[in-house]
Amino acid sequence: SVAVAVAAYEYDRSSKSSKEKERKANEREYQKQLDVDMRFRRLEHQMRAMDDQLTLLKTQLDSATAAIVRFEDERDLSIAQRQQSRWPRLSWSS
Repeated sequence: SVAVAVAAYEYDRSSKSSKEKERKANEREYQKQLDVDMRFRRLEHQMRAMDDQLTLLKTQLDSATAAIVRFEDERDLSIAQRQQSRWPRLSWSS
């Protein structure tokens, strides 16, 4: 009867220890999942920030490209006007 009580005590203690180990393992797994989720959210935020930067850079590039095209067009027009003023049209009259 003492042996049964000791066995029951040992079983109960072993069961509690096993449950505690399982609880700690579950907590560690939960914490790992929280860490992964947090890293994922941080990456999503960084990707959105990079998308915003790319949009800004594209806008700046488009603006710079338009300015270059405008400058080239003005330069070409200026060259054409100078050439016209140097070479007056010859009229072929008979």
